Amino acid sequence: MYRRAAVRQFSTLKPRQFQFPSRSPPKVAHGQDLRIFRVKFRKPPLRRRILNGLLTWAIPACALWYWIDPRDLEIELSADDEKVKPDGSVEEVNEEDLEDGTFIPFGWPKKEEKTFFKGSEPEWKSFLKLANEPKRQMEIQAKLTKEIRLEVARTIIPLKRQKLLFNKGRTLLTITYPEGPPQNYGVSGVEIGEGFVAWSKKIIPQEEYRRLSKTVMPFAGLRAGWKVISYHYDEQANKVRQYFGLKPKMDPVTMEYKFMLMVHLAAKKKLEQREKKRISPPLVPPISKKEETSTPPSGSKPDPTTSPESGQEKETPPRFSAYFPRADPAPVSTYIFMQNLLKRDETKLDPPAGCVEVKGWIEVVHEQTITTVDVNSNYDLTTNSFVDKTWRVVSFRSKAQRPKGGPG
Repeated sequence: MYRRAAVRQFSTLKPRQFQFPSRSPPKVAHGQDLRIFRVKFRKPPLRRRILNGLLTWAIPACALWYWIDPRDLEIELSADDEKVKPDGSVEEVNEEDLEDGTFIPFGWPKKEEKTFFKGSEPEWKSFLKLANEPKRQMEIQAKLTKEIRLEVARTIIPLKRQKLLFNKGRTLLTITYPEGPPQNYGVSGVEIGEGFVAWSKKIIPQEEYRRLSKTVMPFAGLRAGWKVISYHYDEQANKVRQYFGLKPKMDPVTMEYKFMLMVHLAAKKKLEQREKKRISPPLVPPISKKEETSTPPSGSKPDPTTSPESGQEKETPPRFSAYFPRADPAPVSTYIFMQNLLKRDETKLDPPAGCVEVKGWIEVVHEQTITTVDVNSNYDLTTNSFVDKTWRVVSFRSKAQRPKGGPG
């Protein structure tokens, strides 16, 4: 039916059927059009990609899990670590006896969930007791007023020379009760110790978090530096605008800083003049005309530099500082930097446990000036003392009134 030659031609056992295809080398004649075809490679099937992913990630993960083997970890609790109370609650673990391991954080600390006081807690009961005692509240405010006035009078140098009128001055203080315990920050990470590796969470107090954030991200310094750079850029841009006859650009904040600097320098100069007037110069006897016209003694020699025979005066070499521009004693850029640095964003901390917040303003009255101070403090009800106490000068006022009135 079929010829033998045709059967041999389609035989799969002949090696000639599996020869690789060959092609002639590309040859393009001069002036001939060249066609370029884009080739799109198909992605491997989904099963192959899943298999490659398992080989890449699953095998190392299984090996790490086998090496850690958390099922073999044994946790031993001593009698001091955990004690069950009669009501069924468990006391806290004694953390001092636990071994300190190396903690590797993963991420940035975040605020913990805010909790509120319960009516049965002793701290909330102490707050309610203070709220129902107005006499004790007035004593706390009077104690803070006394301490702040003494600190202001001893700290500010111009006020040391004036007499403090202790019982004069207005105050406005308010007592705020916290709604819950202070909010801490938490960060998750890996804790490695002797014989264990665990995924744990570390609690960071507010003070430590504020120091950490200021150290890692000094936003106040960067912001102040950027203000100085923008000030110098605006100054140079205004010179270019004036060169082309355009109106210079005025920044109201920069103009306010310049005015404040001028007022500060004027007050400093006025204070120096007052100090010079207080210290009288030594008395010098008057010189008579005869002494001025008298001839020098015979033994004294005339100064060669001032004698007419020396001719022109000897030229002195220029000072080293003459080759460099003089620096402004109080440049505007430094003043702008310091004013913006003082405006750093202070993170408001919650009062410590068992403390109430006392804040407001206090007037410190002296013989010639009235100083207004902004106060923020925390009062501990257990020790009856102020834990954190900060104050900031808001304004100075002179008690001496200028003469008023017109003609007549």
